[in-house]
Amino acid sequence: MVKKTLQNIDSILSRINTHPEFSILLRAEIIKQMWDEATRHSIGIETQAESDGTNKTKRKNGNGEAYQNLTEAIKHLSTYGISTSVLSSLGHKIEPEGQPENTFRQVEVQFGGFAPPSPRVLMQDVDNLVRRLETFQHPVERAIEAHLDMVRIHPYTDGNGRAARLLQNFCLQQSGYPPAIIPSTDRDIYISLIAGALSDRYTLKSSYDKPSEKEDLFRMFIAAKVLASTERLENELKSKRRYSIMLSGVDGKGLAITLCDNLRGYGKKDPHRGITSGIEKMRGGYVINVTGNVSSDELDSIMGPLSKRYHIKYKLKTLV
Repeated sequence: MVKKTLQNIDSILSRINTHPEFSILLRAEIIKQMWDEATRHSIGIETQAESDGTNKTKRKNGNGEAYQNLTEAIKHLSTYGISTSVLSSLGHKIEPEGQPENTFRQVEVQFGGFAPPSPRVLMQDVDNLVRRLETFQHPVERAIEAHLDMVRIHPYTDGNGRAARLLQNFCLQQSGYPPAIIPSTDRDIYISLIAGALSDRYTLKSSYDKPSEKEDLFRMFIAAKVLASTERLENELKSKRRYSIMLSGVDGKGLAITLCDNLRGYGKKDPHRGITSGIEKMRGGYVINVTGNVSSDELDSIMGPLSKRYHIKYKLKTLV
């Protein structure tokens, strides 16, 4: 099941990466927006944990500072990459109140009935994780393992969940994949799935090479979130394709309006495409700007007959 999901993700990304009409700048904007959503939901998951008492650490500051802390942590990872030394300070950047030391935790902790590794072996466990992450062939599998094992190790006094989700999405970003967005509304199922996977990891019933059924369910959950982000990315890129049509031989604005109306009429046939067009007067003549879920071939199929009917020429340009 996970394998099929990974194939679907890769198939969509392949189309995105090779599509000549998808804007690179728009892609960056959409990914940035997704990161913002993932960050806010990650904080929301912890906020719910505080409100229902499952997280005993209460932040004095609100979500605004928590968001800023996560943003700085993302910059830290982006600047220095994944290493044991970088991860040692990540907890303090994410949750300076709950993790005052700028290193791994120095005390024993428990969470959800689990007893994570003791402080004396944290450095070694994180070091092993960093080395193992370099051996994964598929970026999504690598990201999932980073998420799960980071929570298992629980290297900080506080902020472990946010750190694990951040590390997961950074692994995806490194390979050009969009982030997995886990909505705060999915918190209960997310916590249940990761608890099941961790239970089997702690009791040695599961490992990356031989995952248990519970761990497979967690993997499928995260892979599905990556697939959802990838599908959303493609759909938004489709719906916001942009073109300019330079008109030659058009003497007045009236004809330009007529041509533009024909393009609008094509869009009205399928309102879900969201095709819009507008006229712009340039020094060389008129330009029709088109945005929406339409291909250059479709635009040519409209403009070709019109150019013959009105004895004009046009030049279609994709804006990427």
